[in-house]
Amino acid sequence: MKPRCFFTVFFFGVFGAASVQAQGPTPNYSGDFWSRPALTGDWGGVRNQWAEKGVTFEVDFGSVEQSVVDGGRDRTTRWSGWNQMVLNLDSQKLGLWPGGFLMMRAEAAYNHPVI
Repeated sequence: MKPRCFFTVFFFGVFGAASVQAQGPTPNYSGDFWSRPALTGDWGGVRNQWAEKGVTFEVDFGSVEQSVVDGGRDRTTRWSGWNQMVLNLDSQKLGLWPGGFLMMRAEAAYNHPVI
């Protein structure tokens, strides 16, 4: 990473975080399979309890299947994708300090797209 790019990321990461407000309304993970906002639901009520206390956890997965039909270096079909995990902590709902919000995100990509 170039120093200028690092400074920009650092600047907006530090000073942008100061202007972030606490998380909005508490999500409700209850409901039937077709109407709830998350595939795994409310985990027997635990997920809703954590959300009320300011802790939300999300996992996303995406995949792509690609093939070269004409031209290119090879004509194989490949499958690639990514995983993303996000943990949100709302300090006000956790009883720490008002207006604080921390988001931790982890990403992983696997395989390579077709060239």
